[in-house]
Amino acid sequence: MELDLNAEIGRAVQQLRTAAGMSQGELADQLTAMGETFHQQTVLKIEKGTRALKFTEAVKIARVFRVSVDSLIYSEERLEESLETQRRFDAVLAGLVELERVATDVQHTRIDLAEWAAKDGRSEEDLQSARAILTMDPASTVSNVVEDVLRGMYAELPGVGNAGATKMLELLGWDPNNDATGA
Repeated sequence: MELDLNAEIGRAVQQLRTAAGMSQGELADQLTAMGETFHQQTVLKIEKGTRALKFTEAVKIARVFRVSVDSLIYSEERLEESLETQRRFDAVLAGLVELERVATDVQHTRIDLAEWAAKDGRSEEDLQSARAILTMDPASTVSNVVEDVLRGMYAELPGVGNAGATKMLELLGWDPNNDATGA
């Protein structure tokens, strides 16, 4: 039996769109904003397999859903892997945002501790405890933990491994020597 590529791509686009909770019109609007002239009916025809997808359109659709172009062509299993990759990537980004918030809170707490320690009448023991906390480098400690977590998450993705995890961290702009968020 011959593979109907337009139908396969159409099913993949529909699955990605519905998994993202997006309507056909919303997808058309996003693609139009990216320079392709799309309408809801265009998306419908692509999903039904009655309209072929241009390569430039496929690239932009893949960008909208943050998947590779080949995931529009291959099996449902491959598409599920791409969706899982997208979910993990979204979770990592959400975690990095939360980490940035926590890092800000930690910095504010360190400032409060320094102000507390600067007041007269503190015992030597209190001052030593405060000094120990204030001289720690929380950014490098957090940075190492975050890098280990990210590397572990990426390395578990199908076909990625440790080398791919390192490349993904580089693509995210990860610089553990810069700060805890890699920004």
